[in-house]
Amino acid sequence: MSDILEMPTNDENYYRKARNYLEKQDYKQAIPLLKESFHLSPDATVLADLVDAYIMTEQYEELKQFWASYNPSFDEIWQNPILSQQYILVLNHTLSGDARLLALYDAKDAMQKRNLDTRSIDSQIQHLKKQQVFLSKLAAISNEDSMQDLITSLMRVEYLPTEQQSLLNFIEVSFQLSFNEVELFYRCIVERSDIPNYFKTQILHHLLKDQVATQFEEYCWFDETHKVATASLKAYQDTDTYQAVKADILEYTASQDPHLAEDLLLQWELQAQILYPFLELAIPNPKTWLKDIFRLFNQDNTQETAPYLTRALIEMSQLTRY
Repeated sequence: MSDILEMPTNDENYYRKARNYLEKQDYKQAIPLLKESFHLSPDATVLADLVDAYIMTEQYEELKQFWASYNPSFDEIWQNPILSQQYILVLNHTLSGDARLLALYDAKDAMQKRNLDTRSIDSQIQHLKKQQVFLSKLAAISNEDSMQDLITSLMRVEYLPTEQQSLLNFIEVSFQLSFNEVELFYRCIVERSDIPNYFKTQILHHLLKDQVATQFEEYCWFDETHKVATASLKAYQDTDTYQAVKADILEYTASQDPHLAEDLLLQWELQAQILYPFLELAIPNPKTWLKDIFRLFNQDNTQETAPYLTRALIEMSQLTRY
């Protein structure tokens, strides 16, 4: 009986409230609650959620400041798998390539002095060296045929669990360079039909974030060719269609099944990035999304009523296979 009546501690309350926001993908609201929970009772799981929230909201300077104030020792980091994983994430998002490589070598040296296993850090060092080789290759290519050959080779590299994830990793690495250095790389990618829309969306959002005004004359989207001007775009989360579908999901799950909210929001989050930048074309009536997605869950044919949604789900299944 005492277990039932026992009130949760303050840190548990903060974390529970933060989880509610995280399930709704409201990372900005979750951050101060996670910080307070971690401050009251440092916990690796809370730390992981906090680091992820900073990354999802691209608050890299704030993440850097938080980690500096936390300042765990090397022993703490490398003896806790969750903590070591978060440390690598922090390095990847707060330091440039050369500075990150130096930090990894420093970490390896500290681990060796403590007789700790360095295999995980060795793989990260090799990973970063491979990225630097890629950036050098990218900067040296000036013609389209050579660039297409490079992209094709990246899709064959056994670098991450799947070939396409390998290319996505290299795309994200290219964000370190200026647009002039990667313009040809991006144009070649968005014109190809064998590269997922999701990858192309990451490029567009990187350009939006950096306020790069450019136009792609032959942007390939589900085998259709479109003109896409970044000056006329806004982030997928800010589109009317995205907001309308998200509101529908929250309204439905609040009244029918709150446990479905997280799964449906994740489904929509991925689909929106696959359907971007033509969400309005793919879903002319946002009110139909829930109906169509439930029909698909029930294995009903949506090819005629929601052809783009059907294709988006096929791509999504490929992205989440591993």
